[in-house]
Amino acid sequence: MPAIPTLSTPRLILRPFALADAARVRELAGDHRVAGMTAVIPHPYPEGAAEAWIALHAPAATEGKEFIFAITLNTALIGAIEVGDAQDSAIGMLGYWIGVPYWNNGFTTESGRVVVDIAFGMRRYTCVTSDHFSINPASGRVMQKLGMSYQHTTHKHFPIRNQSYDVLHYTLPREQWLAQRAQA
Repeated sequence: MPAIPTLSTPRLILRPFALADAARVRELAGDHRVAGMTAVIPHPYPEGAAEAWIALHAPAATEGKEFIFAITLNTALIGAIEVGDAQDSAIGMLGYWIGVPYWNNGFTTESGRVVVDIAFGMRRYTCVTSDHFSINPASGRVMQKLGMSYQHTTHKHFPIRNQSYDVLHYTLPREQWLAQRAQA
């Protein structure tokens, strides 16, 4: 399986993370407004956690399990986006975060489009899924702009937050993605 590719959009470069990004990851992802909208990012963000996370990227890509991209704007790291195997390896799971100073600029949607294309093109998933906390409707709007359809809501406890949330689940089947590409 290939290494994490570098991708571009009209405004962004999506590239593999480097250990030099660790401080910026801690700064952006460690913001309680970002971490609090995710199921996995701790707050406060522990020292060394970004380096450990970045070190996992290349092996996961080599195994073909997960591709994690640094989202950059004019070379500055502004967020992350990933697609990886869900419980069923035929289904991809999309995840992302963007630093607070870059919210509401369409960067997540812009990067999401090329990563979804990778998910269906390179990974050949039959479906891509994603979900968000009900307290984060902006993430749901990103999913809708990517062509995903709402499926259902579950209530789930997240030990990292020591809280329970309603979680909205979205999907994009390959056939729907192909139809969207044909219309574009």
